[in-house]
Amino acid sequence: MKTKIFFPALFFASLLAAEPPQPSFRAVDIDTKIEIGYGVTAADVDGDGKADIVLADKKQFVWYKNPTWEKFVLAENLTKEDNVCIAAADIDGDGKCGIAVGAGWNPGDTVNSGAVFYLVPPKDRTQKWQPVELHHEPTVHRMRWIKGPLGKFDLVVVPLHGRGNKSGQGEGVKILAYKMPTDPKQPWTTAPLNESFHLTHNFEPLLDKLGIARQLLIAAKEGVFSLTLHDLKQVTQLAEPLSGGAGEVRIGHLSGTKWFFATVEPMHGPTPVVYPWPGPPAPGGGPRY
Repeated sequence: MKTKIFFPALFFASLLAAEPPQPSFRAVDIDTKIEIGYGVTAADVDGDGKADIVLADKKQFVWYKNPTWEKFVLAENLTKEDNVCIAAADIDGDGKCGIAVGAGWNPGDTVNSGAVFYLVPPKDRTQKWQPVELHHEPTVHRMRWIKGPLGKFDLVVVPLHGRGNKSGQGEGVKILAYKMPTDPKQPWTTAPLNESFHLTHNFEPLLDKLGIARQLLIAAKEGVFSLTLHDLKQVTQLAEPLSGGAGEVRIGHLSGTKWFFATVEPMHGPTPVVYPWPGPPAPGGGPRY
């Protein structure tokens, strides 16, 4: 005996007629007096469960409280040169982000420029944070907190140039992972991840389903590369842009396992490019953006 299942015609009609809801946006002026706004990210600064906006402006590092967008200064005038980047993430599981910043921005000085600071939060996070200066390479440019296999976060910092470079020629960029001590005011150790690329403008961690970084996508003068973090000798060229390198790179997916990465080419250029991901995205279940 065969069982037959019937669905009313109206059921199918409703499926065909249903359309996804249209997103609705409204513009909000959060700060109309930003001088440059080099770097911006979102993270929960005060632990209220809402993502706040964190900004690296020309001379100030600031955050805007969600949803009123009241402005608070984290630190200011850390170097004579401009600020350039900021990294914010919950690195200890307390629901509040830790923040590191990059400053001393002068891409023309590939010997003495650059600065990296960890900001120690006060009890009242709306007050100024205490900067702890860390080791740096010249032309500090981009940074991200990266979660390792043991659940501990490192700060990964990528300069624009190698030390002493001229016009993108010379030593490779020294990409470093900073290891935080129990007391962040004590000396931090650093571990080199790669020193082979030039003009490394931006990078993107590939995370598994547990949020652990398995690879880094790196956009450089030579193209787009994947650096495997558990085996630093495993460096794979994913794309060789015809326009002279890539300036930005991000990972994404359409549905299921249809992963891709997108670039802006050349560096500071006008062309967005999408590449299908070649093969399995990453160990541990694939990347999660």
